[in-house]
Amino acid sequence: MRTTRQRKTACLSCRPVCQSARWLLALLIFSAASLATADSALKQLPLIEGSGTYSRPISTTNSETQAYFDQGLRFAWGFYFPEAIASYQTASQLDPTHPMPFWGLAHAMGPNPNSRYARMPDDPKGEGAKAIAAAFAHIGRATPKEAQLIMALHQLYDQSQRPKAQDRDTAYLAAMRDLNRQYPMTRILPHCMRAPICQSDAGITGTATVTPSPKQPKLRRR
Repeated sequence: MRTTRQRKTACLSCRPVCQSARWLLALLIFSAASLATADSALKQLPLIEGSGTYSRPISTTNSETQAYFDQGLRFAWGFYFPEAIASYQTASQLDPTHPMPFWGLAHAMGPNPNSRYARMPDDPKGEGAKAIAAAFAHIGRATPKEAQLIMALHQLYDQSQRPKAQDRDTAYLAAMRDLNRQYPMTRILPHCMRAPICQSDAGITGTATVTPSPKQPKLRRR
């Protein structure tokens, strides 16, 4: 049997380990609480007053889903992508089997002119691809127009068929132009809005090009 001194020595030697274990347990509890708080906050995401009145009706029967979808669309157009993503996530929670909130997530998570200009990777964590796949999984609830939108945006993510980003851009823009021709009185989306390139009908380029004005003086190095 251990003496009192041996027991005290053993206890002192294991104290750092015990303290580390307690810190680890506290950290795990705090992390779980933080995640629960974040999830709760997401579900309670407010509709932002003054964020605009534009609405693009989708085939949901849930008025709150429609409101959050519209808010996400307006935020995405304003390049407020985190707010757009949070709005679309809330819309998808309110109507989990409707494909358009997932289309919205893919729309907001995808490449954009700024990310391409900064040469950032497209969809680095694959979340946009997951979102468009979820939209496809629920495409049975989509109207014909919504289904066409989903299939058009899918081309922006389909690396298996088009490994080159410029080819995906071109396919997506062509699909959106076709949709705008089919529905001329209800412009679904500006076809260049979420395309990660700026282009004219005369030509397509993968990067933005700035042409100086003829009257603009050239800068000289000193």
